[in-house]
Amino acid sequence: MPGEKAATTCDKFEANYFNKSKCQNCYKSRELHPVNDHDVEQAKPIYTGWLCLAPEGTDFDNPMQRSRKWQRRFFILSKDGRLTFALDDLLHG
Repeated sequence: MPGEKAATTCDKFEANYFNKSKCQNCYKSRELHPVNDHDVEQAKPIYTGWLCLAPEGTDFDNPMQRSRKWQRRFFILSKDGRLTFALDDLLHG
């Protein structure tokens, strides 16, 4: 059946020897494979830090608006290209 062919992806991505972006079992990209907790734990972080986002409509020419509270996100960029982030839950009084 035509619908069954799309559901035959591997459960675990294994890089092809010649083309590291494709799976050696099904020849599909890493993004088409399910992400599991083990993959996230094994991914080597290459950069981490805070990303600060200005609220919509901030006018940087106006000195009063420059002091508005920005939204912070902590992010981790992994060697495999995965970007994960979390909201800053700290309340700054």
